[in-house]
Amino acid sequence: MITLETFLTALLRQFEKSGIHYCILRNYQRLPKGNIGRDIDMLILPQDRHRAIRLIADISGVTVTGITHRANMSAIYIHGVQWGKGHCAIEIDLATARTWKGFSYLPVESILQESIRPYDDRPLIRVPAPHHEAIISFFGTFLITGEIKAKYFSDIQQIFRSARREVEATLRLFCDPALAEQLITRVVSEDRKGLRKLRLRVIRAIVFSNILKRPLFSIGKFLHPLWTESNLGTTTCGSSTLAVLGPDGAPPPPL
Repeated sequence: MITLETFLTALLRQFEKSGIHYCILRNYQRLPKGNIGRDIDMLILPQDRHRAIRLIADISGVTVTGITHRANMSAIYIHGVQWGKGHCAIEIDLATARTWKGFSYLPVESILQESIRPYDDRPLIRVPAPHHEAIISFFGTFLITGEIKAKYFSDIQQIFRSARREVEATLRLFCDPALAEQLITRVVSEDRKGLRKLRLRVIRAIVFSNILKRPLFSIGKFLHPLWTESNLGTTTCGSSTLAVLGPDGAPPPPL
């Protein structure tokens, strides 16, 4: 059993040594010593996915017990990492795109290239630039429900206000200036009803932008997640499963 700090420090050092560009997408404020989230979400380039998984598996003292592959993300389940009370396992999610249904709204290359090191005393912690982080947090639920997660809203609002120029320039990668302006204005003014009304317009803008730029590639990216989800499975490795059965209401066996 090793600590979260030992594990994450070893992993990120190996990423840097191997030339794998990365950033931690959210809940990074206490890393590597503490973790305020349930798992650790990282962004890497698609071509680095399998190499990154091998580096995780090679860390001494831990065991990869399972891997779930999706079109734009791999979840790696790791046993032997001690963090918080009663936690001896952790999940690392390696994302390789920021998309809606396979249609890209933020280029991974740009996010990684503009990523920052916010802490002088923790130089291995790389995170998205503030405007990228705000847009990622915003679209995480907005494109699905038209809502914004309450715990992220104030941070998103503050960045949309203070870094308005950078946010607008990024949004205009896939939508026209008028739509970008409406999105920013309604976030800043906390017009939740107005934001919900913009959801379908934003989705159409993302889809049309992708198809106009690379039609065949975009259609393939749209179909690929459908095929991946229909064949979704988790690969188990290095572990065994033990089930203890008993009648309803039976107490758990002593440890």
